[in-house]
This record gives sequence, C-alpha cells and structure tokens, in this order.
Amino acid sequence: MNTVEKNSNDIAIVGLSCRLPGARNTSEFWRNLAEGVESIARLADQEILESGVPASYLSSPSYVKAAPILDAPGHFDAGFFGF
Repeated sequence: MNTVEKNSNDIAIVGLSCRLPGARNTSEFWRNLAEGVESIARLADQEILESGVPASYLSSPSYVKAAPILDAPGHFDAGFFGF
C-alpha cells in the first residue's frame, strides 16, 4: 500500500457544475432533488409527431411519451465530449 505524506499546506479543490433537465446549475439541481421536482416532461401526441416520430408509435404500449428536455441544447460542446 502506498502512503502519502500530508502536511498542513495540502489543499483539495472540489467543484461541481451541471446543466440538467429542469436545472440550469447545481443550486437548481439540489433544490429540485430536495423538493421532489419531476424534471421529465410529458409530451403531447402533436409534439411527438412534429419531432418526426411515426404516428404508429403513439398507440404502442411500450412507447413512452416523455423526455428529459434540456434548455438551450445548442450550448452543449459535443466535440469536447467526443460526440
């Protein structure tokens, strides 16, 4: 087992940042958790059809009419994350 020497000048920098459905930052995220806020949006049939989903899916019992909607998804840096 490796041992690490510690002294009184050691510091740790810990940070958290997030953008999630229903939360633009960590404060909103923690508030949503504490208050039991549901961040999954229920979608109307018209919204689903307008997004390009075939109409036949709407009557399928296994099709879930819900989505995690992220505000301003264009701000996601897909290249940075390799997407």
